[in-house]
Amino acid sequence: MKPLYVHLLRKDTKYSAYSVVAIVESSGFEATLVKDPAQALELAKKRPVVFGVSLMTTDLLDENLLRWIKALKGKAFLVAGGPHATGDPWGTLNLGFDAAVHGEAEETLPELLRALEEGSDWRRVKGVYSDEGFSGPRGLADLDRYPPWPHWRGLVGPIEITRGCPFACSYCQTTFMFKAFVRHRSIENVIKYASIMRDMGLKDMRFITPNALSYGGDGRRPNLEAVEELLARLKKLGVRTFFGSFPSEVRPEFVNEESIKILKKYVSNKRLVIGAQSASDAVLKRIHRGHAWEDVVNAVEVSVKHGFVPEVDFILGLPGESEEDMMETLRGMRKLASMGARAHLHYFMPLPGTPLAYADPTPLPERVRKEVAKLVGEGKGWGQWLKQEEVSWKIVELRRKGVILPKRRALISSPGLPARG
Repeated sequence: MKPLYVHLLRKDTKYSAYSVVAIVESSGFEATLVKDPAQALELAKKRPVVFGVSLMTTDLLDENLLRWIKALKGKAFLVAGGPHATGDPWGTLNLGFDAAVHGEAEETLPELLRALEEGSDWRRVKGVYSDEGFSGPRGLADLDRYPPWPHWRGLVGPIEITRGCPFACSYCQTTFMFKAFVRHRSIENVIKYASIMRDMGLKDMRFITPNALSYGGDGRRPNLEAVEELLARLKKLGVRTFFGSFPSEVRPEFVNEESIKILKKYVSNKRLVIGAQSASDAVLKRIHRGHAWEDVVNAVEVSVKHGFVPEVDFILGLPGESEEDMMETLRGMRKLASMGARAHLHYFMPLPGTPLAYADPTPLPERVRKEVAKLVGEGKGWGQWLKQEEVSWKIVELRRKGVILPKRRALISSPGLPARG
């Protein structure tokens, strides 16, 4: 019997959920979205259900979700994907999941569903971790082959135009989940889905990409001809284009007179998200950012000159940071604020699958806390760094307990798809 694929819909992973449902339904399987795992349990009483979760590391702090995973065990086939399942597959299986999808799901998930439907050995599907180990890696997905969201359901969102990053920043999961080889959705394919949104009455187009100005290139060097062609085609559609603003951003060394003039000509956003992370060149080198502080200053200068308001990302509490490193970054934030930018403050989190997964955050000295509070109070900085600080240390605690990145597997055998109906 064909299984019903049920995916958990949550605010933080909404666009991932849309993408997964699009993959499943375009592969010939029935899928549904639920906001409450209890709905999956009810569905599993009537027919075989595969229950999927796009899992982030912060989800391990959601006790209600973890209780439901245990409650669904044996009643539905449980599969996790996303950054945490990729970075910590054994820890994910120990939570009660039957399978953890490693990396991209476009090919793996439909093959897994097919194997479950046919009663064949689903553990042999490439890209799957199970109680018997890892089945082996698979190739990278061609974005043009898959819809970004299930528009036939009326569900749309930002269009993923680029996947992969060559820089391998030591705190970031992107390279380690999607690999260093950068792939782009073709211009024709982007226009196809932008046209669908326009025809649905939606005029604002946003994009998912680790670096908007890398579109069409190899990730290290810009291809501004491709960027301009994409933006010109979107403008011709009569839509408003938001490019380089959330949920996308730009790397500072890609921002120059030529690239910013292209953005000014075509885009509707006035804010530009620029990734800096630190104002210390020593720290930038240590976390493999691949650019210098001077690049950040230059990017802010040229952005402001052409009428953009830069929102510059910084990470507090990076492993190995000294108090002077932190103060240097705060001085850098003030310098950028004097130029017309705002600092977006984050706190380091040790995410599985990254080189810093086993590193602890650096506690913030009182002098640094006071300076940060002053900066925020003056309206020159903002962000959820205090909440992230609390979460970060809880992640450390879970790692120390072996819940995250366990040294040993304590797995229960997963027989396959429970029979229902």
